Amino acid sequence: MLVVTAAVFAPTLGASWAWDDDLLVHHNSLTGSLGNLPAMFATDLWGSTPGGTPGFYRPLMTLGLAIDQALGGAAWTAHLHSLLWHLLAAGLLMRLLRSMGLDARAAAAGGALWALHPVQVEAVAFVSSRNDPMAAALLLLGLVLLLRPKIDRRTHLLAGAALLGAALSKESALVAPGLLLLLRWGRGDAREPARYAAPLGALAVYVLLRAGAGVELPQTGRLLDVAEASLAFYGGELLWPADIAPGFHLGWQPVPGPAGALAVAGVLALCGLAGGRRALAGIALALGGLLPALGGVALVGLPAHRYLYLPLAGIALAVGAALRRAPALSLPVLGGAVLLGVTRVPPTLGPWSDDLTLWTNAARVHPNPYTWGSLGRVQDHAGLLDAAAENYARAVDSPRPLAEACYSVAAIHLKRGDPASAARVGLAALEGCEPSPELVSPTVVGLAVTGDWRRAEELASLVERDPTGRVPVVRVAAAARRGDLAPLRSLAREEPDRPIKELARQVAWILEQAGETEAALYVREETSSW
Repeated sequence: MLVVTAAVFAPTLGASWAWDDDLLVHHNSLTGSLGNLPAMFATDLWGSTPGGTPGFYRPLMTLGLAIDQALGGAAWTAHLHSLLWHLLAAGLLMRLLRSMGLDARAAAAGGALWALHPVQVEAVAFVSSRNDPMAAALLLLGLVLLLRPKIDRRTHLLAGAALLGAALSKESALVAPGLLLLLRWGRGDAREPARYAAPLGALAVYVLLRAGAGVELPQTGRLLDVAEASLAFYGGELLWPADIAPGFHLGWQPVPGPAGALAVAGVLALCGLAGGRRALAGIALALGGLLPALGGVALVGLPAHRYLYLPLAGIALAVGAALRRAPALSLPVLGGAVLLGVTRVPPTLGPWSDDLTLWTNAARVHPNPYTWGSLGRVQDHAGLLDAAAENYARAVDSPRPLAEACYSVAAIHLKRGDPASAARVGLAALEGCEPSPELVSPTVVGLAVTGDWRRAEELASLVERDPTGRVPVVRVAAAARRGDLAPLRSLAREEPDRPIKELARQVAWILEQAGETEAALYVREETSSW
């Protein structure tokens, strides 16, 4: 099974970087040296990057990215690293299933269903999601050790270290004490409460490390608000994985019907009837693994496929437990799982070859402002400015425009050399977008350049501090047009990092583009001796 899994996921070794990899991998101040290990334990996952959502304490994930860089930093190295974690998790899951009393064929069927299901592609092919297979592998290792018939102090320590490592990879592993309780109940083994010392000790150490780093929990919102929609979406993806792609967003797209969730519930109910307590433990494990993931859905509105990585292990146990009672079905289920992986995983892996392919496919499968804006960003960085402008416009043309696209929808037209479009598109976007400096400043430039000085000055008054530096230049240009250069001197004093000659050049350029050639000449002549 591991050989088949490795072969099916091998195309990831030829993939490039995608999605959050640009920030988390390429713009991470800590991953350039393994000597930054102490600092990795003193900050959250995104604290060493210029973006991302704070509140995720995953120092082992950062360490894994640093190891990638130490090995040369090539994309194939990072993808191989992720694939090895997936294979380790798959092997440990099979061992766990055997520890739960499943025979070899039932364990292989359940393990193959988990390892080869197309919903696992995101966790394996997306380097920035490596924390999912890392956390799952270490969690499964700890549970396998604690499910041994007899354990000694050394086993307790190894299990505790593995479970601590799982928690330091992803917070979802903090449910380890509950999962151990469920598995032991499913096996009919409720003795030796001392076995819970390792997971509880790991939890305590994690809390101390997190508190010492000062990482607060993210504000996720109410889990129940997204639970029904998430279960409906995941049910369909599990049963009909025909076109798996990231980007489905609860904020813009209609919630799928309950058919998929009800069908999965029906299958699990049959497994529970056939598999007894072991299957019920698996079902509870799936729900317990999904509950923390719903926090991530509530935070950003994206029911990502990687959130199913651990819960699917519970489903594998439920299916395997049912096959334990119906051994004749083990080989057909095993064959079906392998067939599903061999036929559906490669097409799902294809879009992950690079960022542009990923978001082109995502916008096709899930057309919404989030995928349009993400595709526009990638096209923008790739120099495909016309296509980027079109997708940014789509992303803001909605009752709920994408905030990130609002920042770029007008600026992209300045890059294109079309200030008139920057003014037109910017004014239209301001009907739904917040008047952020990133949106206002290119709009103001476009208005000034096209000669609409009145609206340019009115709109510029909405911005107090402009990180782009454009709005102050437009204000100065408007004053210079009236023959007043005092604001130019004041701006030069306020922003000593920008030489006055450069400011004068920018002001003159705006005036020239607006057809104010005499005012531009006046600025150049008056500032030549400054």
